[in-house]
Amino acid sequence: SIMNTLLICLALLAATTLALVPLETHREVVRGSYIIMLHEGTASRHSRARATLKNKILTADPVNEITAEWDIINGFAARLSKETVEELRQMDHTIALIEEDGVMHAMPSCNSNQATPRSWGLQRVSATSCGAVPSQYSLPSSPGAGTRNYILDTGVRCSHNEFSGGRAVAGRSFISGESACSDGNGHGTHVAGTVGGNTVGIARSGTIVDVKVLSRTGSGSTSGVVGGVDFAASDAQSNGVHCGSSRGCKSTANMSLGGGASSALDNAVNNANSAGLLMVVAAGNDNRDACSYSPARATGAFTTVASDINQRRSTFSNYGSCTNIIAPGTSIYSSTGTSDSAYSTLSGTSMASPHVAGVSAVIVGASTYSSTTAAKSAVTSQANQDCVTNANGVNLIASVCN
Repeated sequence: SIMNTLLICLALLAATTLALVPLETHREVVRGSYIIMLHEGTASRHSRARATLKNKILTADPVNEITAEWDIINGFAARLSKETVEELRQMDHTIALIEEDGVMHAMPSCNSNQATPRSWGLQRVSATSCGAVPSQYSLPSSPGAGTRNYILDTGVRCSHNEFSGGRAVAGRSFISGESACSDGNGHGTHVAGTVGGNTVGIARSGTIVDVKVLSRTGSGSTSGVVGGVDFAASDAQSNGVHCGSSRGCKSTANMSLGGGASSALDNAVNNANSAGLLMVVAAGNDNRDACSYSPARATGAFTTVASDINQRRSTFSNYGSCTNIIAPGTSIYSSTGTSDSAYSTLSGTSMASPHVAGVSAVIVGASTYSSTTAAKSAVTSQANQDCVTNANGVNLIASVCN
């Protein structure tokens, strides 16, 4: 009947009207800043559709501003008025998701100073069984030679003695007013030291690349971290060290950071992994399921749980089905940023993750792998199994020796 047809039309109209673009919110946000993710296959970075959308945003309100664009995900960051956000939510044919720009943090749990440079973590990752920590650290020859290892963190003090010989280089800074190859916090330099420092590191013949995405306060934005991932993946390809290059998988990226769940950051990490960059990520320090955190929950991440010297999961460490490997993370000694000869002891999954990045760099530096999946499989197959008590998930502890 005519009445039934009219009711069906009204129902379809209501359904169309209610199809709003999802808005992903965060507990801690960069006020007024958003990440706009577009449907895959539409509105690519240099397309007319993207340009039209950006022009619409810029003319909608004088406070609006495009703040970042990337290749690693199909989207961009922008400062937007609330009214513009509501208008954009009507554009579900072009926009897949609008996400509040969240806050990301470095992940140490405590720190203290130590008189002599010595890290039990190095000894543990050179163990070939679950026994006691070896009395010395065993190194393969030229560990990590030819690799490029990206440190997405508070920066790296490139002039530190641990990186003498020009082994640490500036990548890019995504923090306003803070240059690359500087670290006003110390966290990034500590992480970099474990990855590849001359005396406290694992991949001692590799190159460290500073990608500053967190400020001297230890925090940064999701959009800044996405920018860092975008840069690292692009730089790895430009230098021919990504999986799929003729050299085959000669790069790692370490992300000792995290925050609330973020679809944009997860997608960036997954896409970087697919592009051939091995993404090593800290599980988080809340003693909770890592599947609730980004980038720890990203399927393309090599997510790392922390353990202590007695082979127990560290009391602070996250755990669960989203984790992939375990490494030393309690009371780890490494370089810090206050001077070229400064060291400190930190605890956290932030300290576990760079052990895995360093071990991975040594393994990929010694062989050729066609994909990040193959590279990660090589790392896990060399790991010691069922060593850690209260693992509550994966129970593979990284080992650089076989």
